[in-house]
Amino acid sequence: MEATLLAVGGIQLGAAGVYAYVGFRIQERRVAPEARLASLQFTIWWYGLAASSCITAFVAFIAASGPLALPVGITAYLVMLLVDVGLLWGIASYCTYVYSGRYHLVPIAAFYSLFYAALLYFVWSQDPSGVVIRGASITLLYGTTPNPGLAAFVVLSLVFPEFIGAILYLSLYRRAREATQRYRILLVGTSLLLWFLVAFLVPSSTNVDGLAKSGLEVLAAVLSLLAYLPPKIVQDRLGVTSIDRGAGERANA
Repeated sequence: MEATLLAVGGIQLGAAGVYAYVGFRIQERRVAPEARLASLQFTIWWYGLAASSCITAFVAFIAASGPLALPVGITAYLVMLLVDVGLLWGIASYCTYVYSGRYHLVPIAAFYSLFYAALLYFVWSQDPSGVVIRGASITLLYGTTPNPGLAAFVVLSLVFPEFIGAILYLSLYRRAREATQRYRILLVGTSLLLWFLVAFLVPSSTNVDGLAKSGLEVLAAVLSLLAYLPPKIVQDRLGVTSIDRGAGERANA
């Protein structure tokens, strides 16, 4: 078990490195002035994933050396909740802008503020009494069952906005006419959809499952990296360009 937890921590650190590099390269690209905020929001998504992976790795390394203390586990879990809400806000805001051309900052920020408050209440209302590392993630053990209505709100808020955003983003492929736009929309949209499918549908009941799940999530990050930094052979064959050349546009912000 200790060796598995060390492996979990190692792969999570590797995943964090991939996520951070994707965020850095997206942050450095040139985009049209009206798309700068959307680009920043997309960067928050990737840096948030990197931070979340670092927290998981940190806790896994501690747990590998012995039982995880409840205060440490709860603190890490609550910090991760805040990070997760921030990165979900970033990707939801980014997809909203790319699809509609408008930011809608106030309603999206209000929704995720309410969501974070609901998550905190969801945790404390169940009387957390223990913490374990399960499937490469921090899992709290509760003394009571959750309120069904609150549980449904949390699950729906996690699943539907992100899946709808990814699907709407992919739908832009039919509207795009320029090769680079179509290429980036296809790869970035597939990357987002893959990440959400893995996060919500792939089981994580064991640490071995967690290792496989982390690997698939890294694959999603690599797809986004290839979308913005395609290899030379892909550029020549498909007639697409890298983010190192030219200014960005709204459809591939």
